[in-house]
Amino acid sequence: MVRGDGKGSVFLVWRKKEPSGIFDIYAQHYVATQLQSFTQLEPFDMDSAFSPVVAVNGSSVAIAAWYYGGNEQDVYANVWR
Repeated sequence: MVRGDGKGSVFLVWRKKEPSGIFDIYAQHYVATQLQSFTQLEPFDMDSAFSPVVAVNGSSVAIAAWYYGGNEQDVYANVWR
């Protein structure tokens, strides 16, 4: 999932399968001409995370959200300011 703020900042959020077979959520921020290092947003290894989404406003505030869990799913989110 990729979203930009219209001013040159871009936020990327994706789901990655780990060696354990569990899916985790990662994010990366591109500012002007520099790609920042990626960050693991969801480090829990008991269940998979899925359906990541990201939204960003014109002030470069971004929110990523995703589902986590097996039979009983929870919604997690992270905010960048």
